[in-house]
Amino acid sequence: IGLLLGSFLDKEEFEEAVVEIKKSQHLQVIVKFSMELIPLLSRRLHDSNCSAELRFCVEDLLVYIASKAKVKEVVMALLVELNVLKRGQDLLLILNPLRVAIMRNATHNSHVSIFRWTFKSVIDCISKMELPSNYNLEGKERFLLDCDPCVISLVDALRSVIKFFQPIVESTSKGHMSFADDNLDTREFLAKTLVHLFDKPLTFLDVYCERENNINSSYSLASNLISMIDLVLKNPVRLLVDVNLSAKSLGINKENGEDEDDYNFEDSFPEPLPLRSLGTLFYCYYHQHMSNSLPSVHCPRYIFRQCLPVLCALLSSPEHLAVHKGLLLAQSLIAQMDEQTLPASSLDFPCHYEFVRLLTVVLTMTDNKELRMCAFNVFRDYVMTFEYSGRYRLFEYLLHSLNHAGLLGFTITEIKQNIYHSLQKTSKEDSCDFVGSSMWKLVYEACKLPDGETTDMLDFSDKILAILNLLTFLFIQETPEKSREFIQTLAMPAELTFSSSEMPKHLQHIEEEFLGPLSKGLQLSREHYELKVKLLESGADPGDDGPDVDLYAGGSLMPGFTDEQKIEVMRLSLSRFDMINCVLAQVTNAADQL
Repeated sequence: IGLLLGSFLDKEEFEEAVVEIKKSQHLQVIVKFSMELIPLLSRRLHDSNCSAELRFCVEDLLVYIASKAKVKEVVMALLVELNVLKRGQDLLLILNPLRVAIMRNATHNSHVSIFRWTFKSVIDCISKMELPSNYNLEGKERFLLDCDPCVISLVDALRSVIKFFQPIVESTSKGHMSFADDNLDTREFLAKTLVHLFDKPLTFLDVYCERENNINSSYSLASNLISMIDLVLKNPVRLLVDVNLSAKSLGINKENGEDEDDYNFEDSFPEPLPLRSLGTLFYCYYHQHMSNSLPSVHCPRYIFRQCLPVLCALLSSPEHLAVHKGLLLAQSLIAQMDEQTLPASSLDFPCHYEFVRLLTVVLTMTDNKELRMCAFNVFRDYVMTFEYSGRYRLFEYLLHSLNHAGLLGFTITEIKQNIYHSLQKTSKEDSCDFVGSSMWKLVYEACKLPDGETTDMLDFSDKILAILNLLTFLFIQETPEKSREFIQTLAMPAELTFSSSEMPKHLQHIEEEFLGPLSKGLQLSREHYELKVKLLESGADPGDDGPDVDLYAGGSLMPGFTDEQKIEVMRLSLSRFDMINCVLAQVTNAADQL
C-alpha cells in the first residue's frame, strides 16, 4: 500500500490516492503497519517545494489512517513527525490527524496519559519555534511586527494549534469527555493546557489593541484562546492561587530572563503554569478586556497581590513586548485601587520590593521611551496606593537601593509632599511617620553625597536640587512664626511636628554631612570646569585623562565633539552649578532665621 500510494503521489494523482486508501482490502494492512505508513507519507511534507495540493492530499491520507489504526501507535508516529516539521503552516497537516486519533479516546472514562502526552508535545513544538527579536518598537510601529517572517510563522502555528484544541474544548464543555481519574478535573486540566500558549508565543507577540478596527492576528488568536478557556473554566482567578513565589519560578536571577527547565514536567503537566503565561493571560483579561466572564466579587487589592509574581516575571524579561504587557497589566490593576488602600503590612509580601526594583530597572535601563514613561506612571501611582506608613517604608527602601540621581530626586520630592500632607492632618492617625523623629531619619538618609565633596555634582544635580528644596521647606516650617501657626492649627502634640530644642542638632548634622561637603564640592567642580574652558579657549591641551569613547548611531561612527561644542557643554554645566548655588543660598538663608 505504501508503494501504491507513493506512485499516485509521484504522478500527482491525488484524488486516486485518497480513493485507493479507503478500499476495504487495505484496512488490515493499515491497522498493522500504520507506524510505517505515517512517516512514509509525512516525509513528503519536508520538501519546501511541495505543492499545496500534495500537502492537503497527505493530510487526508493521514486523517484516514488515524481514524482506522490503533490510537496509541498513530499518536506515537504522528508526534515523532510533529517534532521534525520545519514550517508553522505545515503544523495543521499533522495536528488534524492527531486530533482525529485522540478524539477516538474522548469518552466519559478517558485515560489522561495519552492526552497529557499529546498536549505536552504540541505545546513543546510551538514553544521551540523561533521568536521575534527585540526591535525596540513604540506605539504604531509595533504593527510592523506582522510583516516579520518569525511572527508570520508563529501566527500560522498558533492558529493550527487553536484549531486542534477547539473540538476538544467543545466536547469537554458539553460534558461529552472526562477523565477516568476522579482526582483530576478535566475542565481545569484543559484550561491550564491552553494557558501554556500565553507564554510562548503570545508573550512575545503584539497582543495590543486600542480600537476594534486595528485588531491584528495575534490579538484575534489570543481572544479566541480566552473564549475557549472561558468555556471550561468559570473563574480564571483560581489559577493564581497556587502560584510559586520562589526566585527560581520568577526567573529573577537568570541572565537571559528565561525560566530554567521550561516545560520539564512529565507526569505533572500542565502543572506548574509558567508565570509569564499567567501574566499574559491576565493582561488579556484586565487590560485588553477580552472577556466579560471574570467574577466581580474579588477585591482589587487581592487581585493585585496575587498578580505580583506574574508581574515580576513579565518585567524581568529582556524582551520589550513582555515588559510592555507587564506594565500595562500593572497599570490596569493599580487603577482599580483607591489611594491609601494598601497597608504597610502589605510590604511583608516579598514580591512588592521585587516589583519596585524591576520598575526602577525599566525606568533607568530600558532604551525604549514608551516603556520608561509607562513605568514612571505605574511607579508613581503604585506609591500612592499605600497608606502613609507604607509609603515611608517604600521611600526608605528606595533611598537605600537607588543610585540613579533623577529617580532619587523624584523620590525625595515625593517625601517632601508627604511631609507637607502629614502636617496638614488634624490628627496623628496614619501620618506620624512623616513627622517628628521618623521624618528626620528619612531626611538624614536623603541628605547624603555618595563620595562626599568629590561627588560628581553634575551627575547628581537632580538629587542635590531635590534635597535642597526639601531642606528649604523644612527650615521655613521651623521658623518661629510658622511653627506656632502649625501647632495652633493641628491636633497633634508639638513633639510630633517640629521640636525647637532638637533643631540645632539636626542642623549641625545636615551641615556636616551635606551642606558643607556640597559647598566645597561645588567650588571644586566650578574651578575644574572653568580651568577646562580657559584651556580650550586658549587652544592648549586640556589634558583629559579619560578613555576615548566612540559613539555610534544607526551603525555609523559619529564624529567627536569640536572644541566649540565642548566649551558650550561646559558652560551649560557651569550654569547648572549656578542654579544649585542659588538654591543652596536659599537653604542657608532659611537656616540662619531659625
